Amino acid sequence: MNLLEINISVKTINKVIFLSIVSLINPLFAIIFCFVFVYNEKNNDALIYFLYALIALYLGLINSTKVPVSDLLNYKDFYDDASMMSFGNYIFILGKATIFFVMSFILNKAFFGNFDLYIIFLTFLMYFLVFISIHKYWRNQENRFHILFFAVLIFGLFHPLFGYSSHLIRQILAGSLFILFIINKDIKGQYPWIIAIFAVLIHASAGILFLISFLPGIQKRLNLKRTIILTLSIFTLVYFGNELLVFFYRVTSGIPIFRTVFHRLINLQPFSDQRDFVVKGSMLFRRGIPFFLLITMLFVYFKKDIKDNSYHIINVFIIFYIFLESLYNLGFLFFHLRLTAYVYLFIPFLIPHIFASVKSKKGVVSIKIVESVIVFLMIINFYSYLNRSNWEYDSIVKLILQPTFLYFVRM
Repeated sequence: MNLLEINISVKTINKVIFLSIVSLINPLFAIIFCFVFVYNEKNNDALIYFLYALIALYLGLINSTKVPVSDLLNYKDFYDDASMMSFGNYIFILGKATIFFVMSFILNKAFFGNFDLYIIFLTFLMYFLVFISIHKYWRNQENRFHILFFAVLIFGLFHPLFGYSSHLIRQILAGSLFILFIINKDIKGQYPWIIAIFAVLIHASAGILFLISFLPGIQKRLNLKRTIILTLSIFTLVYFGNELLVFFYRVTSGIPIFRTVFHRLINLQPFSDQRDFVVKGSMLFRRGIPFFLLITMLFVYFKKDIKDNSYHIINVFIIFYIFLESLYNLGFLFFHLRLTAYVYLFIPFLIPHIFASVKSKKGVVSIKIVESVIVFLMIINFYSYLNRSNWEYDSIVKLILQPTFLYFVRM
């Protein structure tokens, strides 16, 4: 599977070299310079992909300044353990998510135990995989520069997902692989099964997304027959889920990772987790944003302004939303909270459809202004989030002005 499919000219190579040097001086300045180059060469995919790489790298650098606490501290402990154990002992002790921890062990050796490099690499991977998926999707759907970059920027600047990228590391990485899988399947007609296998083995909850994506009739625009079939499928999954889990637990009992997952799911009890962040967590991000995305999609969906091969990911979101709401109403609040993180990965494939539906020349000008205002406000909110969040990052001044090498210097 060729992920990028690009041709690179000598002129582009020279620009990439120049931008690489600038990125060493200041990663944010390199992004700005690259955007200017791309704006003047809107069809230069090689340069556009390099811009995606610079953005993903910058987000990784920011994440590397985050003080390890909670889940991130656990990942640091797991990573540091690789420096003191043999490969066999490391994998045996950690047990679950074997693929992820094999990768962690290898990266520990490659980066000489440097945890900052590890976080930079994983953040880069999460975002770059989604960026190239966004590129393929919108090149196929609209191929309008302003829509494509609006999608990329609202994804990169969406701070709740950024917070999760160094907290729910395995889950977001697995979700990014799912996005890559479904876009390649829909746009290129490819079935990169190795990606699906890796995603599920990195975080088993991603299997829910894959299962939904293969429901009967979900790949095309929903008609009455497909809607009935999908509704019955969701009803069966939600209300007879325990029986299905018991069945799969017995079938996969010989496979440790699946046995652990299904055993945990079987023993989930409604309303059993009463921790404040589970029960009283922000309803805006847990239910408000998913509901807004649903309403947006229903509006665009019935305008019939979408290419046939773009319906699949939209339908997956709609069914996943119904599944999430069922979990919430049945009292599986923690499970609902964790799975909501996957919703954010759909944002760049859904929201831009609102703007893409405007075709008139005057309307497009107005839409570009609105997109610019939204991106500007998201930039302000993103940097503001770094200061006001529960996690500690470097100061905004440092993140904007400091050279790349200073990210690796800890006073």
